[in-house]
Amino acid sequence: MSFAGGTDDIVDPLTGHVAYGANLSKSLARHNPDLAIMNAENYGFYISEFK
Repeated sequence: MSFAGGTDDIVDPLTGHVAYGANLSKSLARHNPDLAIMNAENYGFYISEFK
């Protein structure tokens, strides 16, 4: 798995960019379900902490 900057930010393996949120999870679900699940968990934590 790829992580950016020593954090748990998800890097899309197709683009190489760090991305967030539900749309990324939908995109990742097609080619990397494990990253999609991790992204969804990270995004849910972000929403719960900073809402």
